[in-house]
Amino acid sequence: MANRPGRGIHLWGLRIPGLSNSPSLKSLKPHKNGQGREETPGQSGETGKHQDTERGRKIQALNRRIPPLTQEDIAYLAAAQQLVVAMDFDGTLAPFSDDPSACRAEPGAMEALHVLAALPGTHVMVISGRNLQQLAGATELDPATAARAGAPGVDSDVIRMIGSHGAEAADGPALELSDFQRQLLDELEAYAEQQASRCAGMWVERKPLSIGLHTRTAQDRTIAADAVAAYQAFALQHSACSVTLGKDILEVAVSTATKGGYVSSFLEAFERATGHPVDAVVFAGDDTTDETVLSKLNPSRDIGIKVGDGDSAANRHLNGTTDVRDFLVSLLNARSTRR
Repeated sequence: MANRPGRGIHLWGLRIPGLSNSPSLKSLKPHKNGQGREETPGQSGETGKHQDTERGRKIQALNRRIPPLTQEDIAYLAAAQQLVVAMDFDGTLAPFSDDPSACRAEPGAMEALHVLAALPGTHVMVISGRNLQQLAGATELDPATAARAGAPGVDSDVIRMIGSHGAEAADGPALELSDFQRQLLDELEAYAEQQASRCAGMWVERKPLSIGLHTRTAQDRTIAADAVAAYQAFALQHSACSVTLGKDILEVAVSTATKGGYVSSFLEAFERATGHPVDAVVFAGDDTTDETVLSKLNPSRDIGIKVGDGDSAANRHLNGTTDVRDFLVSLLNARSTRR
């Protein structure tokens, strides 16, 4: 599957754009800015192509803080003997939609992950705030297949599936809630529904361990903001609640599980099982919950990718979901031809 510059590759009959056509993935040489600090051409205000839009200006500002992913990064990851590839789903592999059930990964993204998972020493996972059933529908992965991924450290040709912000792994034990947790979820749901009724377009989502108040399609943003603040204040009255403000959602969980906690536990279990740590981790995410992973990565070994705009603990940046797809295809090409 050699990738010819500018021509792209074919993956299951699907033409994937070549790496050279993705500006955020081009190999960029650092240079000194006026203050003597190293900066890549993609970080310079003079080279920005998005100055005519507010989003473009935000991404430019972010790029000055977080370096873009480069060819050198891909070569480094491709050479790692034991590599963990962990991906968020919504906003990372798949663009957002007003209808979450309609979200699907960018064409070629899941296919690239499947092939990566089959390569020796490559441990692939999709970790999401969606519950397992929702994640299965969006990714078209089979939880029963993911359940045979095996213990950390064992080569497996399947993609691990982890839902509910790390609390629900397909290859882990079934979720069991206490009576207190179930009662608290009922109270949270009732209050969230009360707030959602204040404005058309707001809606409530019940997950196995959390209640989310969605505002993406709210018709009145002021009322929606007030409703979110009220729901947050209500949740904070309960010490057993964990509150996360994401993109157009306030999610309140009755569990302390996080994506970062799951990834850390996986890496620790890998080292116990094999007697040595993994050689590198790459994780990509776009939202607040993904910072629990990005903030725990080893910056001298791992690559954490912030997708889109916003502050982050990441050490690399990509603009959007198509860039993530292109990165995965490029990593697949480089890793499948390593010696």
